[in-house]
Amino acid sequence: MQEHTKQKFAFTQEAVKQLITLSTAIIGVTVTFKDKILPSSAADAAWVLVLALCAFVFSAFKGIRTLYGVARVLEDVKADEEPSIVWTPMIRDPATEQIRGFVTGLGLLVAYFAATLILAR
Repeated sequence: MQEHTKQKFAFTQEAVKQLITLSTAIIGVTVTFKDKILPSSAADAAWVLVLALCAFVFSAFKGIRTLYGVARVLEDVKADEEPSIVWTPMIRDPATEQIRGFVTGLGLLVAYFAATLILAR
């Protein structure tokens, strides 16, 4: 494989790993500090927080699926061959879903905190 193709795969893997790390970190912080994040005055908005956490879990699982897709594409390439494209549907589809899940989770998290501020008044 050519060096620039290796770099494309490495960049894809690193971007996916970073989103997995961010998703799981947000889940961990939210669960750890749930008493402070989920005050009793905002109990009506708790479902938004649950949806945000589900979106982050979805994003993490799709990231794992993307890494599997990268491994499958690299496995199918022989040492002296060049892969036809890096952005195959096996990589592109779960990566796109991972990004959508992460952005949705962030949006829901912002909506939850906005609702918490409004309900706290």
